Amino acid sequence: MTIKSLCCLIALFLCSNVIRAQWSSDPSENLKVAGGAINPQICTDGNGGAYIAWETGAFPNRRLLRIQRLDRFGFKKFPEQGLPIRIGEFDQANLILFEDREGGAIVVFNELLPVADTLKAVVFAQRFDSTGVRVWGDSAVVISPSRAHQIPLAACGDKRGGAFILWSEDRDGDGDEELYGNRIDDLGKRLLGDEGILIVESEIDIEADAIRSDGENVIVTFNNNRDIIVQKFSDELNPVWDNGVNASLPFRSSFRRMFSDGLGGVVFTCKEQSFFDNEPFFKLWTQRIDNNGNILWNDGIVLADSVKDPTAAPNITLASNQSFYLTWRETLKDTGEVFVQLINNEGLKMWSQKSFSVSAVDSKKSPTDAVIPSADDFIVAWHDNRNIRSFDLYSQLIDRNQKRLWNESDVPISTREDLQFDPRAVEDGNGGAIITWYEIGTGTGNGVFAQQISRTGKLGDVIVSVEEPKVEPHPSSFYLFQSYPNPFNPSMTIKYRIPEFSHVTLKVFDITGKEVITLVDEEKGAGVYQIIWNGNDEKGGDVASGIYIYRLQAGNPSTKSGQAK
Repeated sequence: MTIKSLCCLIALFLCSNVIRAQWSSDPSENLKVAGGAINPQICTDGNGGAYIAWETGAFPNRRLLRIQRLDRFGFKKFPEQGLPIRIGEFDQANLILFEDREGGAIVVFNELLPVADTLKAVVFAQRFDSTGVRVWGDSAVVISPSRAHQIPLAACGDKRGGAFILWSEDRDGDGDEELYGNRIDDLGKRLLGDEGILIVESEIDIEADAIRSDGENVIVTFNNNRDIIVQKFSDELNPVWDNGVNASLPFRSSFRRMFSDGLGGVVFTCKEQSFFDNEPFFKLWTQRIDNNGNILWNDGIVLADSVKDPTAAPNITLASNQSFYLTWRETLKDTGEVFVQLINNEGLKMWSQKSFSVSAVDSKKSPTDAVIPSADDFIVAWHDNRNIRSFDLYSQLIDRNQKRLWNESDVPISTREDLQFDPRAVEDGNGGAIITWYEIGTGTGNGVFAQQISRTGKLGDVIVSVEEPKVEPHPSSFYLFQSYPNPFNPSMTIKYRIPEFSHVTLKVFDITGKEVITLVDEEKGAGVYQIIWNGNDEKGGDVASGIYIYRLQAGNPSTKSGQAK
């Protein structure tokens, strides 16, 4: 593989431009996305904004799905109450939302349709572009036109504008569920036939999850009767690993989560239930499997033991140097606490203490899915009852040295009087986050809300570079984004994308071509990465104000790079 090289100019220590945004800067207000809406899902739009999809009621007693796109400033790009995902007549549910890597979003769901004298759940998929066009038609795409009851279990993008979709059904009518899969291309065509591919038949209810591991394969975890299997599949859903990998998880494990390790493998977590004196308790556990199907962390890592009532398996956030932040909740006496642990590449706990609390405030906390990376730090948001009257949303930025980088009393995301539920988050493209949730209450609640928070811990603080980052039209290609903010003071974020496993170097040069510092020099898997430069040289000293060049290279280091313009 020959080297690929891209260069950009950056200007140091100048004033950043701040554009007034639609986002609220007041945690008692927040942006209302849609009224009468619940159960939101969120994904990035690839340009600093987000897609949010949700369930909403419709007469008579139906649930219909809708979607909205918010740009990076919080302005709605679709109609005020969003767009219907499919023009349907009956219940729509089991929503799965993810980006299509081309500035749009893909939604997978099931809808109840009348069949003879009953109703049957049929799995559909829909793709939206950034302008709100239903790319796969107003009726969406039927994943498999079988006559059995179907439930979508997992889905992920194929990095080409299409998707892999897994669902359960009892097609042969023997009373046992089967797990099927299909792939839909960017035009909405079923690539693996109308029937799809049978993955496994189980005597128990099937659970499954899937992620795109690299440019050619998808990794799936599922239960094969009483074993939990991890398997890599090709684009045609043919097994890659012989017999899959038995994760050696106890059958009682549940609420599994699976995440990419950045190198073509996966890290996954679960909670394992046991009993003592007829009282249930849980062990929280994590394991890693590499790109070749090898178990890397021996018997796995126990994050917490004898935990009462964790709501879900630990969440995972990928940090630099192939390390991982894991967050979870434990019930302590009559209260709850959200903890963090840092695990390195070899599966060792980096923090000597058992765990680290996300907040120094003594209050009852509940975990959320609102955990996102921010360079080598990460942002976590949680429910918190410090205001007694209700569970509000708070957030914190935590680094690998166990430091809370925002206010020691944390940053409130929402202190509205209504009850907030089920927060989710994505990156805002500038090191911050966009968080969404739904509310039920007597005030201005009863709907889906959203809030942006910058990496500095300020609400509605959107920093814009002199030259706006643009969505590159071929997401599978090698790409170097414009740094932000630019000009900057005192630090800046450099973001880049590589389409395949490569040795990557990222260096900064002054205007004479002299090398200032090497920011990255390591092998990385396919994906989007970002790193923060604080204006220091290789020795840690401050560089002079002026114009600098940063250069990204990936591939064979013996090949000459291109020149910056």
